[in-house]
Amino acid sequence: MPVTVARIIHLTDLHLFVDDHGNPRAPYDDMRRRRLVRLLARLLGRCFSGIENGLNYHSDAALTALLDTLSYLANKPRGEPLIIAQCGDVEAYGGKLCGNGTFDFPGFDFLDATISKLNVDAYITNYGNHDLWPAEPVNDFETLAGRILL
Repeated sequence: MPVTVARIIHLTDLHLFVDDHGNPRAPYDDMRRRRLVRLLARLLGRCFSGIENGLNYHSDAALTALLDTLSYLANKPRGEPLIIAQCGDVEAYGGKLCGNGTFDFPGFDFLDATISKLNVDAYITNYGNHDLWPAEPVNDFETLAGRILL
């Protein structure tokens, strides 16, 4: 007879575009990038249009539904540990470059703060490719690599 030893909630590819309080970031924050990608998609055709789709970010309705579901599952009576495993791509466009050359990750800050308030036994988190892209130009690789290795 099977025995349940833990319940795991798997989160991936959230592609959040929020500040560290979960508020949607201003649309102009990503306008330049999206305009460039749309222009390239028009110029280069179908082979580039898939990249444009990869630059979409979360839907506010979907994020609200996810947070409601996580809260429901975390507060539901259970007899086994509840683990949330987040497997990357929390950020839509990577870290936000700060004035001192470091990166902030507002999507991670928001998700970590949200999950810390839930009744879960463990939270495992991982960076994905979208998380590691610099959201703003980086002049040297060491600045980016320093954040990747943290």
